[in-house]
Amino acid sequence: MSVLPVAKIVSAALVGAAGLSTAPHAAAPATRFQLTVRIIDRSGQQAKPLDLQFLNLASGTNIDLGQGTSRKVRPGRYNVAPWIGTGTGNAQTFTLADRVIDVTRNRTITMDARQGRRVRVKLNAPGAVQEVLEFAPIVHGDWAFNPWGIADSLNGGTFAAPAYVVPMKAKGVSTGAVFPAHPTYTVRTSALARVPVGVQATDQNQQATLALSPMGRVGPPLPLNAGTTLGATPARLASYRSPGYQWQPIVDLTSPSGEIRDNMLNLNPYGRGQFTERYSAAVLAPQAENGPNASVENRRMQVSAGFPLVGDPLHLGYTDESSGVTARLRLYSGARLLASSQGGNLNVRIPAARHWYSLHIDATRTPGATLSAQIHAIWRFSAHGTTNGFSFTPQLYASQLLPGGLDWRNQAAALDEHPN
Repeated sequence: MSVLPVAKIVSAALVGAAGLSTAPHAAAPATRFQLTVRIIDRSGQQAKPLDLQFLNLASGTNIDLGQGTSRKVRPGRYNVAPWIGTGTGNAQTFTLADRVIDVTRNRTITMDARQGRRVRVKLNAPGAVQEVLEFAPIVHGDWAFNPWGIADSLNGGTFAAPAYVVPMKAKGVSTGAVFPAHPTYTVRTSALARVPVGVQATDQNQQATLALSPMGRVGPPLPLNAGTTLGATPARLASYRSPGYQWQPIVDLTSPSGEIRDNMLNLNPYGRGQFTERYSAAVLAPQAENGPNASVENRRMQVSAGFPLVGDPLHLGYTDESSGVTARLRLYSGARLLASSQGGNLNVRIPAARHWYSLHIDATRTPGATLSAQIHAIWRFSAHGTTNGFSFTPQLYASQLLPGGLDWRNQAAALDEHPN
């Protein structure tokens, strides 16, 4: 039995500061000083940073040096934050150092990863795997810079590499929290939202991934952009998430037949307890709210298929994306064909009197798709021409599929493959 990975849990390692004392005397505006950072890794060797950033606390200007170590800067107070890597492969560790300094002259400072304290997050769930651990310094109540995710890419991102934090050094700056000597954060499942995630198969040889971007109700966005590999579809995952956040899950399905991205960006925040997310559990179809649309100006009517042509009807109203789909559009007035195209828009001349029209969309997925390989949809609507530059928007009503027909063997119950 494969181990179920656990979705990322944000650790609240507050290593920065919010309150700032009076800024130092500013020099002439044209004056610049050389600020150099000497990096020492955990083995005691001088090294280049994985990433180094200077944040001017007065202006909010951020300077990303990448793997550089020296830059001329204007006088002022700066938050200096590098990621320091030590070793390679499975033995590699990562250290976040952070320091607030005043720049009134040329300066060289040393940031030593050996002063870092190991940060751990523990969860009382058998088989749980921590895949990513992210943290960042906080200055002025916001993240000082967007940190790197600390994950083991050599092993497929299946567990987090060891990570350390050097306690913040900031003369005259009050800290938001005292960084503990042994920063281990124990989280119990009873304090979290447990979210079983299920993804059905829509293609042969299909792989699925799940991305999570938590958004809080208040305060700055969390610097977490986590993802986990779900593997071959159909797939299931037990995901544990901090309650109170809008997690914005995105499921990406890739196969030789194409790609489908199901974006769930407007979910309500989860509380404690169990919640369920299911993807591709109903026959795919054109989107209802982002689907076909029409507009009339004078005697010209433009009709668009809308996007995407293939989406998950379980999550109507959200913005899905798809590739590997070809489409044919046809617009009729009664039995008379007015226009056709291979996707895109239709533009036709119509009379001033009201008439009924029908839009036919035939979408075909790349050979190999096992679900909704062909989709045929018809929208019937009325429209009329206008005069004197006035515009008119016909209403194209959409049908909705009943989302309940696919079991874990990817079989649909009778009639559930048809629109209702």
